[in-house]
Amino acid sequence: MTKINENEREELDKRDVNLMKWFCIIFIGLFLGFILIPIIINLINPVWGWNTFDFLIILVVSLLWTVPALATNATMVIFGRNGKPIDNGKYFKGKRILGDGKTWQGMIGGVLFGFIIGMIIWVLNYFVIFYAVKTLGLENFKLNPTNGDVITLYTNEQEIASFFRVLPNVALITSFFTAFGAFLGDMIGSGLKRRFNYRRGAPLPVVDQLDFISFAMLFAYITHPIKNFWIYFIFMIIFTPLVHLLANIIAYLLKLKKEPW
Repeated sequence: MTKINENEREELDKRDVNLMKWFCIIFIGLFLGFILIPIIINLINPVWGWNTFDFLIILVVSLLWTVPALATNATMVIFGRNGKPIDNGKYFKGKRILGDGKTWQGMIGGVLFGFIIGMIIWVLNYFVIFYAVKTLGLENFKLNPTNGDVITLYTNEQEIASFFRVLPNVALITSFFTAFGAFLGDMIGSGLKRRFNYRRGAPLPVVDQLDFISFAMLFAYITHPIKNFWIYFIFMIIFTPLVHLLANIIAYLLKLKKEPW
C-alpha cells in the first residue's frame, strides 16, 4: 500500500473544511434523532416506537447487509492508485467524463474485495450467527407484542432464516451486485461532479457519501429482498455519511488520501 508524499497534497480550502463541518453537524443531528425520537415515542406509547434493542437490530442487520458495499467503497481508492482511467482520459462537452480517480484497477479490485467480504459474511451468517440467534432464543422473542409492525429482529425461525440462511447462489449474486452497485453509484457520483465543474478532490456533500450506498442497497434489495427494507435504507442513508467521513479522515491522517473527505 503506497503512502502519499506530502508534496502531492495541496492545502485544504477553508470553505471546503467549513462545509464538511456543517455537514457533520447536520448528519450527527439526524443520526441522534433517528435513535432517540423512536425511543422517546416508545416510552410515551409502545405501539409506535422502538427500544434500544430494536435499534441494535437495525444497526447489525444494516451493516451485515451492506458490508460488501462498504468494503468496495473503502478499497477502490487503494486498488486504483496510478491505475488506468475508466474514461480513457476522454472528454464530453469539454469536461472529463469521470476523471483520473476512477480506474479499472480500482473497479476490479474494489468489487472483488467487496464480493469476497460479502461471502465471508454469508458463511458467518449461515454457520455461526443463525445458530447463535437460535441458541439465545431470539427467534421467539418479540419486543412489542401489541404491534407486529414494530421493528424487531424477526419473530420466528422462518423469517430469521430468510436473512441469515440464504442459499449459496443467492449469496453469490447478492454479494456481487451489492459490491458492483457501490462502484456504479460512486462512478455516477464522480460523473455528476465533473458535469457540475467540481475539481477532483473537492467535496460535494451528500453525493460523495450516498452515491455508492444508495445504489448498493437498491441492488441488494432486488437480489435479496428483506423485511422492513425502508427502515434499513433510511438508517444507512443517515449512518453511512458519518462512517464514510470518519474513514476518509483516518485514511488522510495515514497519508493514504489527499483529502479528508
